[in-house]
Amino acid sequence: MKPSAFCYSVSHLSFIIYHLTFSAALLSFIIYYLTFSAAPCAAANLQLELYQISHIDLDDGLPHNNVNQMFADSKGFVWISTYGGGVVRYDGYSFRRFPFGSGNEEEPQVNSVACKAITEDTHHRLWIAYDEYTTVVDLHTMKPVVPQYGNTDISRQLRKPSTKVYCDSKGAVWQITTDSIFRYEFNQQGAVAAISSCRYQNNTPDIAIADIDRNGSVWCAVDYGIYRLLPDKDKLLKREIDPSLRTLQHLFVTAMLKRENTVWISTNNGLFSYHLYSRSLQSYHHTDNEGSLPHNFTTSLALSTAGKLLVGTLRGIAVLNSDEQTFLSWSSNNTHSPLPSDFIHCMTYINGQLWVGTETAGIVKISPRPLILSNFTPPRIGH
Repeated sequence: MKPSAFCYSVSHLSFIIYHLTFSAALLSFIIYYLTFSAAPCAAANLQLELYQISHIDLDDGLPHNNVNQMFADSKGFVWISTYGGGVVRYDGYSFRRFPFGSGNEEEPQVNSVACKAITEDTHHRLWIAYDEYTTVVDLHTMKPVVPQYGNTDISRQLRKPSTKVYCDSKGAVWQITTDSIFRYEFNQQGAVAAISSCRYQNNTPDIAIADIDRNGSVWCAVDYGIYRLLPDKDKLLKREIDPSLRTLQHLFVTAMLKRENTVWISTNNGLFSYHLYSRSLQSYHHTDNEGSLPHNFTTSLALSTAGKLLVGTLRGIAVLNSDEQTFLSWSSNNTHSPLPSDFIHCMTYINGQLWVGTETAGIVKISPRPLILSNFTPPRIGH
């Protein structure tokens, strides 16, 4: 065979191999596309295979699997409130549990194991609500402190049985006890500058509070309804927000969250959306229809990094679809990455990760899987 003919044959063979390789790659892509993009409109559309899921529970050192709240402080630590194991500080690898030391006067000693809520004020003090009292810890010294208020000692208020602590958009801290609400304003040095308070009635185990208007006057579920609380000197004034919200009277409101022009309200009997412009209220309940809420008892609310509404329920997590009417569900029944517990207590995003606190299985952490790229270099055709 002449050299030119040999080169032609080799080139022709390379061309055929190239096209066969390209066709195989194209076929693989088509199969992949048909498999994953044509998924039915159900839980599969959550695409859980795209996320990395991990757990934190008793086996990892968590003192109790009943988690009430996860809170990231200004130093980057995550404080985990448990009901039965108290509060622990998590650095991503290990836990440090209250009390930090042997109980001497140089280290905080906290005996309660029933932690309800955690927040941080603008002066880097952690406020921790327990069933029996509220404690304040200086994050610089890690010692308990009592904020100064002129010649008045506020220890008596802090020793009241507590339900919630919350920091609003203006930096004021709200302490909710079993029968009263206190709002603490601070001066630039961190001392208490003013205290406003009011009494309330409720028969629920928790009180939902949120600075919906971002102006320091909060929405609060007290006195068997939802009201706006306005500070006025030493008093907190209760004002009705809208008559349409009277529908929620005597429901247990568990959380409130503003998403664009809608306030979402989770309760023990359904999910509600209050539209700020139209002043209308819409309800969502569990039915036999596909896409309904997985359970009527909705416990918590969160917004994903993409702005999706997540709803915690007693049957897993519901994700609101773009039609604003139906939901996708993620529960222990999912084939791929099932939840270890359907009893969701709380949800929050920390550094782009969704942290889910459950009643019986500790914490579930969900984060996007790292993107894996593979280079494909086709064979070169002979010159």
